[in-house]
Amino acid sequence: MRASTPAATFRRLSIELPAVSWLIRILRSALLLSILLAPCTAGVHAADQFIYANSDVQGANIVLGFRVGADGSLSAIVGSPFVTGGVGAGAGYFASNRIAISARGKFLYASNSVTNDVSAFSIDPSSGNLTPVPGSPFPLDSSSPSSGFDFGISLAVTPDGQFLMAGNAPSGRITSFSIGADGSLTAVPGSPFFAGGRPIGMKVSPNGRFLAAGLLGSVAMFGIAPDGSLTLVQGSPFGDGGFGAAAGVDMNCKSNLLFAGEANANRLTIVGVFSIASDGALTPTIGSPFIAAAGANSNVPLLSPDERLLFVSNQEAVTLPSSTATVTVFNVAADGTLTLVPGSPFPAGGFPSGMTTNPAGTLLFTANDQAIGVLSIANDGTLAAVPGSPFSAALPSSSLQSLAAFPSKTCEIAVDIDIKPRGFRNRINLRSKGMVTVAVLSSPTFNPVNVIVDTVRFAGASSEKFVYKDVNSDGVADLVLHFRIHDLQLTSDSTEATLTAELRDGGSIAGTDSVRIVPKK
Repeated sequence: MRASTPAATFRRLSIELPAVSWLIRILRSALLLSILLAPCTAGVHAADQFIYANSDVQGANIVLGFRVGADGSLSAIVGSPFVTGGVGAGAGYFASNRIAISARGKFLYASNSVTNDVSAFSIDPSSGNLTPVPGSPFPLDSSSPSSGFDFGISLAVTPDGQFLMAGNAPSGRITSFSIGADGSLTAVPGSPFFAGGRPIGMKVSPNGRFLAAGLLGSVAMFGIAPDGSLTLVQGSPFGDGGFGAAAGVDMNCKSNLLFAGEANANRLTIVGVFSIASDGALTPTIGSPFIAAAGANSNVPLLSPDERLLFVSNQEAVTLPSSTATVTVFNVAADGTLTLVPGSPFPAGGFPSGMTTNPAGTLLFTANDQAIGVLSIANDGTLAAVPGSPFSAALPSSSLQSLAAFPSKTCEIAVDIDIKPRGFRNRINLRSKGMVTVAVLSSPTFNPVNVIVDTVRFAGASSEKFVYKDVNSDGVADLVLHFRIHDLQLTSDSTEATLTAELRDGGSIAGTDSVRIVPKK
């Protein structure tokens, strides 16, 4: 249990002084209310924002890092660029998701096309500096041919930060890696898995159950097992309607809608929208595909953090000079219906082969070959370049193809968990054949009754049994679960463990607590 938080302090007091638990409850509520209502002070500021780009140069590959100013301007992080230790290819259009940040915000991964491997870095949240993870870069399956210029390696991370998927387009295979506590990668048993085509852009559903891959003409869906192995969903791959070639994909937080950007030569912006069934099967929604004029090769679809808007990159200009491609913006209805935002498409400031936003959804960043465009996002979805955009990468040989933001968008509700409730050391003996108890704690804004217990994963393990019991003395039942220790994906170096689960309303939760692994004798 974390002993540093006010909530944890009150939990200890309620255990030690049950006679005054009513007073503690009042004080705790008052403290929470004071925190919620306290005005901002000079000592409180928003988290630092950083943007990273994989240069994918034809030679020694590098990752560039930028700090985002309050006005949206970009400045190089001290120490940037960061050498990946691999070799890039200077790939072309299809480059979505070739750089990724783990859902927990600790690690960054970048693909190296020619050397057929993935580099891993740990992120310093205060400076944005990157430090190579020991053993990096990590090779893909040796039987996979070198990617070279042929579309490269796409990346996707599971929301719980347990697995990284790397799709090798030339071989048509996907390697699933387990992510160690230090960010290192280990291929899971059975890797690589056949994709059924060339995986160009990939995305893991926010509920962590499925991996979607655009295959240039169809979309493949895979079920993700607790050990990270992949199984094709029945009926996969699913056709994209024949209007183009599905490349990049994105999914909403409820994991019931998929958006596929289509590479095409029809001089149109084309987006396929699919409903996602409980088994992962895809069905085109009414009205799909959605088409807008004045755009082409719409390879990267990106939902805004609040999911009201869908941004689509057009890597060929139609009405503007060929040196200035565009971004089309759609309004997104609850059923996935798309309507064009007036004024679309908007100049991207270059060749937008990769896109990301800040968590607040006020800025859109585009990877434009040798520069990064920064566009302000108005409430109505219109885009405008911030002063100074696009910002040069200052590397003439670079070919910026993809972007990742830190902190990044998350669909999860942060909750408090308590490993070994009413204990203080959270000691776990990985050699034990017993169980460990974990409580998902209630709060004024969260009731654990909404958790779908079958979807709970703690350190990669599912629950053996559960009960509802008030363990934090707030008058509301908490969800208390029991996990077999030998199922936990922890190591002797682990210092914390994370629990994730889906909610009945379609959302998801995540909570982390410290652990102390009993050393081997």
